[in-house]
Amino acid sequence: MRVSPHLRFARSRAWWWKSADSVLDILITPFWGRWLAVVIVVAMAGFLAWRRRGAAAGSWAHNQVTVLILTATVVVMPKAAPYNQVLLLPGILLILRQGRELWSKSLARLAVVAICGLTLLWPWLAAFGLSAVSVFVPTGPVTRGWALPLYTNMAIPVAVVALLALVAAGGGEEAQLSQAGDCLAFPRHPR
Repeated sequence: MRVSPHLRFARSRAWWWKSADSVLDILITPFWGRWLAVVIVVAMAGFLAWRRRGAAAGSWAHNQVTVLILTATVVVMPKAAPYNQVLLLPGILLILRQGRELWSKSLARLAVVAICGLTLLWPWLAAFGLSAVSVFVPTGPVTRGWALPLYTNMAIPVAVVALLALVAAGGGEEAQLSQAGDCLAFPRHPR
């Protein structure tokens, strides 16, 4: 029995998916993925977390470090599974909070924000597009596109880490937020 090249490619891709360890191993290679994971962990622990180790709990600096560590955990975790992406939610909320600051910088920074934003929005846009097309087109062609929303699934954690690195590098609202007593998601209410 002769196996088509398309089926052979699909099988090798499925083997790659099962044998790879982390998101970085899937996006690049296992060798370079592990080295990049080491660089990410050293950069977080050595530079960001160590410099902000004296921050009070609930402060802007503490929230940035906590959110970046949660997000980087999804990237370097030895199991690349979509259900781990729930750990990205605090990072996405922090990015949304800093939206104006992210858009108001240089052209290179704007390009990174646009690419990462498109990566985050792609599953929603693709699912909405498939739903809208399914009203007008027979189900056959629409069901062949079932994987469209999943194309950026493994790139989403990397995009969130990149955007959080831009937020951490900016640090513009840190003084305003710490003076106001405001934190990431739970503002303090007077009693």
